[in-house]
Amino acid sequence: MLKKRKYIYGVLLMILSVISNNVFAVEKEELKITSKAGIVLEQNTGRVLWEKNSKEKLKIASTTKILTAIVVVENTDLDSKVVISKKAALTGGSTVGLISGKEVTVKSLLYGLLLKSGNDCAVALAEYVGGNVDEFVKMMNRKAYEIGAKDTHCTNPHGLDTEDNYSTAYDIAKITCYAKNIEVLSKIMNTESITVDFGNTSKFLANTNRLLFTYEYCNGGKTGYTAIANRCLVATAKKDNLEVVAVILGANTTDIRFKEGKELLKYAIENYIMVDVENITNYNVNIKIIKGISSQYTDTSSINICIPLKSGELEKVYVKQDALTNVNSPLNSGEIIGKVYLYIGDELVHTKDLYAKYSVGKKNVKDYIILALRGVFQNDGIH
Repeated sequence: MLKKRKYIYGVLLMILSVISNNVFAVEKEELKITSKAGIVLEQNTGRVLWEKNSKEKLKIASTTKILTAIVVVENTDLDSKVVISKKAALTGGSTVGLISGKEVTVKSLLYGLLLKSGNDCAVALAEYVGGNVDEFVKMMNRKAYEIGAKDTHCTNPHGLDTEDNYSTAYDIAKITCYAKNIEVLSKIMNTESITVDFGNTSKFLANTNRLLFTYEYCNGGKTGYTAIANRCLVATAKKDNLEVVAVILGANTTDIRFKEGKELLKYAIENYIMVDVENITNYNVNIKIIKGISSQYTDTSSINICIPLKSGELEKVYVKQDALTNVNSPLNSGEIIGKVYLYIGDELVHTKDLYAKYSVGKKNVKDYIILALRGVFQNDGIH
């Protein structure tokens, strides 16, 4: 088995070497962007492939609406009809022109929210799902924390500037990764144009994300702008099984946000591929079971995962484990017994909880009697 694994590892190295010469782009000079913050990460593992000021809290404009859409989809039916309130219809900024008193489906409002960036759609959805905007915003903040976007705080569902409405490029990328796993949101954000019924009339909506039309691998995203946040962009791309999310915050012009967003996507797509590392991430667990029917719990396994790698990184992949060394019996199947960590060089890219795959019971009185008798017979030479 060991020889087989070494052979597979060797073949994998050779394959990646060949791929490196034919697929990987020539290593670029370090990426530079003029926007305040930016990041590109791989969608499934969350590995950060490049970043600038990605943990800095900034205004995020209408990229807020990705979180709004998540909360809506997870808490209501898409075919439900929303009666548009006067407050929603009078919301300023970018709108689709909703009319008070008209009925519009949740799905139509989501298209207006994500394609046209309708602030009126954001308020209408918030009122319907949360009962009122304030309660909906609480739902948004709870969801952001649940996703792991812990440097995000919302005060409204549309992203118009307030003192306490902020996030980071990293958090927005994480929120977008979550949204991309929701089929209807992934579909809407990848829609170039559509005609939508808004109750009073049908309107043609064109996606404001220019990269959908100018970069072949782009498959979604969201734009944003306010006077304080300046130009913002979320853009996603997919090539083969590599899926990436790029975020630009605080670009000075519309052209800059799309130019720099595209550069981040291209850097990731042209320099990384997804590699299955299961065969080179083996680990062994040995735990002493105190007063157990068996004195030892053992397990040999590996991490079943594909990770984004660029040329020269495969040989830097290794695992560390932090498992219990001993435990009082009984040990029950499913109990957490440690963690295993996947590294690329000094970079931690994945953490996995280790669970006991089988139980080890505790010795009872009968077990001790049998052991004692066995010892007596052995000492007397009786077999």
